Amino acid sequence: MVKNNSKEAQKKWAEAVFRKEQRAQDGRAAMAEYETGARATREKTARLKALRLAKEAQARSVIYLGTSQLKEANDDR
Repeated sequence: MVKNNSKEAQKKWAEAVFRKEQRAQDGRAAMAEYETGARATREKTARLKALRLAKEAQARSVIYLGTSQLKEANDDR
């Protein structure tokens, strides 16, 4: 009987170690997935910001050109 309990104890211990390692692997996988998503979000945000700034710069240059053309037209009067 002692041998049987000993084997059962070893089996429980081995299963506990296995579950602990499994949780650690799951945690590492979840962290890698989180970091990948965060990196993708940062890259997308940076790309959209660059597009927005370029659009705003273009709009400012159009407004500036339009304003200078208006001044020239008013000077011709």
